Amino acid sequence: MQFMLIACEVFYRELCLAVAKTASTVDVTFLPKGMHVTPAVMRQALQDKIDAVDDNQFDAVLLGFGLCGNVAKGIVARSHSLVIPRTDDCIALFLGGRQRYIAEFTQHPGTYYYSSAAFERSTDTEGSGALGAEVTNKEEKYREYVERYGEENAKYLMEVEMSWSQHYTRAAYLRVPELDHLGYGAKVADKARSLGLDYCTIDADLSYLERLLSGSWSEQEFLLVPPGHRIEATYDDHVLKAVPLE
Repeated sequence: MQFMLIACEVFYRELCLAVAKTASTVDVTFLPKGMHVTPAVMRQALQDKIDAVDDNQFDAVLLGFGLCGNVAKGIVARSHSLVIPRTDDCIALFLGGRQRYIAEFTQHPGTYYYSSAAFERSTDTEGSGALGAEVTNKEEKYREYVERYGEENAKYLMEVEMSWSQHYTRAAYLRVPELDHLGYGAKVADKARSLGLDYCTIDADLSYLERLLSGSWSEQEFLLVPPGHRIEATYDDHVLKAVPLE
């Protein structure tokens, strides 16, 4: 099988490892991690990359994303089938699946998770630089909320978002043994101390990413989006669904 993989660069090193192991032929394009702070921009960039894929070269387009703050919502399959993991965000992909992610979140809800690329490619100068934890310009975000929801609702949303950071107590580095020589575990530990957080390492499990590349796409773990359909969120255990274009 020959695939085009379009992924967030938080997976950069881990996906390169997985691509080296798979029997599939995989071309890879990465989108910058910092785009998460503007989901609409990232969604359009992702759609543009999908639409630019050669019609005759690939069997399918693989997406190295989860729902990820609704970035995947509304993405359209035109000439190629799309394959996307049924996950709420990227952390489940580092942990091998939603079941382990839910268990981790239940036991330690206030955790910042770091991958090697989440740390080394972070554009977040104010926050933690963790997966999904980039900080946008607060004034810009407030103006956006005012336009969308009104001033009172905007103030409330900003207060809620600011309060979230007070409940984080732990920083976890998602360890991949092949990447130990980079020393990012120690750097995340230093970051944890600077933020006043407990530090731990969690062994990453790249098997979910490997199944994405191998074509082992169970309905439980992956959504297959045929041409002429778009991705929508279900907000349940299925996470995502394919909806025909009108």
